[in-house]
Amino acid sequence: MPLDQTMIYLLPYHNLTLSFLSFQIPDKQYVLTALAARAKLRAWHDVDALFTTKNWLGYTKKKAPIGFHRVVEILQRNNAPVQILQEYVRLVEDVETKLNLAMKHKCHDVVIDTYKDLKDRLQLMAYRCKVDRGSPAEEKIDSILSNPQIRWKN
Repeated sequence: MPLDQTMIYLLPYHNLTLSFLSFQIPDKQYVLTALAARAKLRAWHDVDALFTTKNWLGYTKKKAPIGFHRVVEILQRNNAPVQILQEYVRLVEDVETKLNLAMKHKCHDVVIDTYKDLKDRLQLMAYRCKVDRGSPAEEKIDSILSNPQIRWKN
C-alpha cells in the first residue's frame, strides 16, 4: 500500500505527525493529506492546529505551505461551515483571489471588509445588490456606506 493511502487511512484516527516525519514526506504532501483527512471528519479544531505556528516570542500565526486558496477549496469540498471558510479566505494574500473565493463561497463578510479596506465605494454598492434584502450583510454594507470617517477612492 502506498504511503499516501496509509496516511489517509491512519490520520483521521491518530495524530501521527512525528511518525510520518521519519519517512521524510514533503511538508506540502503531509499537509494536503492531513487536511483532507481531518476535514472529512469535520474536525475543524484539528484543521486549525495544522496551520497554527508559534514564533519564539509565543505569538501565534497561521501559515500554509500549500497556500490558503487551496485550503479553502479542500474545506469547501468537505462542506465546512461558512465561519470556517471565512477564516481561511481572509488569510489569502492576493486581493483578487480573496474576492473571487469569497464571492464563490458566499463569504459576505470577507467581500464587504475587503471592499472597505480597498475604499471602493462603487464595488461595495454593486455588491449590496447581490446580498439578500434585510440580511445582516446588507445592514453591514449600509453602515459602512453611511460612515463619514471612511475616505472613499471613488
